Amino acid sequence: MPKLLDFKMNLDFPKYLNKTNETIKGTGNTTVPEGTKISWVLNTRTTDEVLFKTEDTLLGFKKKRFGI
Repeated sequence: MPKLLDFKMNLDFPKYLNKTNETIKGTGNTTVPEGTKISWVLNTRTTDEVLFKTEDTLLGFKKKRFGI
């Protein structure tokens, strides 16, 4: 059975904020300033594909294998 084990969001803030980049782990609810680049890192098990769906968009994640 596919399973999402854990995830984190790497936040790359816009330069004009003079704010240090940040990583948020294990929560899907956050507010970020406009222009922030978010890189999601997902840890899954027995999963071939993960899709991110909004009201009008469907995006796929790029798969990278770590470990064995």
